[in-house]
Amino acid sequence: ITITAPNGGENWIGCATVPITFTKSPCISYFDIYYSTNNGSTWNTITTFLGNNGLASQTYNWQVPNGITSNQVLIKVDDVNYTTTNLDVSNAVFNMTPSNDITVTSPNGGEVWQGLSTQAITWTNLPSASGQYTLQYSLNNGTNWTTIASNVTGNSYNWSVPNSPSTTCLIKVIDYVNTCKFDVSNANFTISPATPIVLTPNGGESYYAGTVQTITWNAATYFSSVRLDYSLDNGVTWINITTSTSNDGTQNWT
Repeated sequence: ITITAPNGGENWIGCATVPITFTKSPCISYFDIYYSTNNGSTWNTITTFLGNNGLASQTYNWQVPNGITSNQVLIKVDDVNYTTTNLDVSNAVFNMTPSNDITVTSPNGGEVWQGLSTQAITWTNLPSASGQYTLQYSLNNGTNWTTIASNVTGNSYNWSVPNSPSTTCLIKVIDYVNTCKFDVSNANFTISPATPIVLTPNGGESYYAGTVQTITWNAATYFSSVRLDYSLDNGVTWINITTSTSNDGTQNWT
């Protein structure tokens, strides 16, 4: 097996479809193809059990994954039956760079957005983008993503920020038609907690000892559970009502 392309020095852009070509012996039945972004330290599968076309040369058209920036990329092709002895690797490293069809402009790192506020997510695009987009956010630096909206047009979207405090938030804008094309905030932004809101009692009420009264609050401004305390001295000291109760917005208090 001898790889003829890419064989060093190329610059491949995310989402482009590029040919991997190699010459080989006709006696090999199937091939595996891999790529590395760290000069061969680790390998990622492109395809396995690629059948021999019976010719001296063979081509596999590969859509380059997006979001990767590396100048240490290699391709490896091996014989499925002799993976460690019958193989070839690109003679030299080449480059992979992300697609620039979409560029997130806000939030792009460093912003502090308060939970339950409305903020504008903005992005730019090249004519090669479809003009339709899916918006997602992550609270853990891209490990998990939650969809905000799909099939959005234009270059701006007013987002009702969730009350989910985190310092490792990211926004991703994806081409709705060709999901390979996307961009992510360059750095983390922060979602700060919403201002907690007690609804009742909120001042001026008269409660009699031994009666049952209802404490209410805006559950959206709190989290998975709440603690309730009362004060008889304008907040200097506090007496506990319950250490933990469901954040359902209401609690009866004797």
